[in-house]
Amino acid sequence: MVNSPLPISKYLELEREDIFMEILTKYALEIFFGLISAGLLGYSRILVGRNKELKAMQKEDQNRKYREMILNEINPIIDEIGRLKSEISALESKGKNKVNEIEQASETQHEQMYRDLEKTHAETLRALELIVNSYKFRLIQLCKTHLRDGYITEEDFEQVSEMYKLYHGLGGNGQAQEYYDKVLKLEMVSDNYQ
Repeated sequence: MVNSPLPISKYLELEREDIFMEILTKYALEIFFGLISAGLLGYSRILVGRNKELKAMQKEDQNRKYREMILNEINPIIDEIGRLKSEISALESKGKNKVNEIEQASETQHEQMYRDLEKTHAETLRALELIVNSYKFRLIQLCKTHLRDGYITEEDFEQVSEMYKLYHGLGGNGQAQEYYDKVLKLEMVSDNYQ
């Protein structure tokens, strides 16, 4: 027989405990299955949460294993990089020392080269002075000879002119120029004149 709900008036007559028992028996199966459903739902939420925690722990464990594998592979490389950095630092230090040595040697060499250059310059000036004096002496001797003769040949004139150009180009002037100017006034004869 199907239990039908009691009319409200009937509920009022019954006592509270009786009402509670009536409702409990009438809806016991629904309450029972509702409680089981709620319990199962709560338990499934707990299981889902634990499953997420377990997956996170598994992922963390896997990540830790990967980190260890990577570190095992990378540590020798890191050590090698450290060793190379040390070698580079040592080479850089040696390079700086070499540069300093070269700069110091360079300064010393520059000073020596400058002294050598000054010495060479002084020697060159002395040699040039000797050459100018030699041209002067030779030019004056040639001019005196032709002035004594009273004439000059075309060939001798070219020789005297070339010698004067060299003498003058080297900075010579003075007494030799006076003789040269006098030779320019001499009578020029052909080379066959004698």
